[in-house]
Amino acid sequence: MHGHVMVVDDDCDTRESLGVLLELHGYAVRVAENGQHALDQLRAGEPPCLIVLDLMMPEMSGWELRARMLEDPVLANVPVIVVSGAADIDEETRRLRAVDYLAKPIDVDRLLRVVEARC
Repeated sequence: MHGHVMVVDDDCDTRESLGVLLELHGYAVRVAENGQHALDQLRAGEPPCLIVLDLMMPEMSGWELRARMLEDPVLANVPVIVVSGAADIDEETRRLRAVDYLAKPIDVDRLLRVVEARC
């Protein structure tokens, strides 16, 4: 069994499908439907080896979650993959200090390579 991965996305289908995909490849998965739920989980337990993070979500966006993580010494070094439907996300990826980004629809093989490299 690999480390655990957190999937943070407000779209239920995306969250569930990524969770199942990662579980089928041997990863334990935790999910959150927005940044606030993710932050609560992150503060309550062992940090994941990687977070797959959507940016546009209600209640607390991926941008705000990442900003809060970077302020917290325990969470600042947790690797993040940004997932977005935006066309040009390169600059955002650098600004958020993400390890990679994936455009929607997600390239599953690329996602698995990035997760494997980090977990």
